[in-house]
Amino acid sequence: MSKILSIFLATFMLLAFALVPVIAQEGPDEWESNDDWELADVIEGYIIEAEIGDDDDEHDWFVLEGQEGYHPTFTIYFDEDELEVDWEIWSDDDVVAYLDDWGAPESITVDVPGECYIHVWWWSGEGEYTIEIEPEEDDWEPLDDDCEGPDEWEPNDEDGLADEIDGFFIEGYACEDDDDWFVLEGQEGRNPEITLWYDEDECDIDLEIYSGDEWVGSLTGVDSPDSDDFRVPGLCYIHVYAFEGEGWYEIEIEP
Repeated sequence: MSKILSIFLATFMLLAFALVPVIAQEGPDEWESNDDWELADVIEGYIIEAEIGDDDDEHDWFVLEGQEGYHPTFTIYFDEDELEVDWEIWSDDDVVAYLDDWGAPESITVDVPGECYIHVWWWSGEGEYTIEIEPEEDDWEPLDDDCEGPDEWEPNDEDGLADEIDGFFIEGYACEDDDDWFVLEGQEGRNPEITLWYDEDECDIDLEIYSGDEWVGSLTGVDSPDSDDFRVPGLCYIHVYAFEGEGWYEIEIEP
């Protein structure tokens, strides 16, 4: 029995020593290995806390869920006496910002119309870093005279012209007498929670949910955000319109 126990303890210690470098190199918001975009850690909030530079950890990737909005500001902080990193911002498959200045903090405001990836890579030293994400939605303007947001293509004023959405966030712009229609690709599941944000000082935006041709519910509150669960067994359509005023809106779909 003592021999078996000794073997067990020895095996446990070897595993512990093997895992300690990996655990020690993870920040609160990362799960190694996250060293390429396919392994990017999903970030739901506005702060990323991570570590880099030890035990061959030279790359960290993160993917956001749309909370950054269309025109966000990113700022990175670290102790420049202990660490130096470079970093870049991606929108889908395109690099939209590359930052390689020396020292911290370092900040940039950039357009991110697609899915947002953040790639940080080690330059020297080792240590912790923090990335702050600040949406800048207050100065939102429609992309052109057709009252379009980044995820819509006018005219989309009836279900037959609905814009196809394959993600979990929709950014649009609603004007007076303007109807916006979107159709999802099944990513919402059968019982999604749908949340609507808008600037209630500028406008009152409402939406309706359809499963195929069947109306299944709406969000018509006067406060933002407005949220509810919906049963959508069929093809999901979202109809958005301005009850009063005009302005930007954002819709989050949570399966």
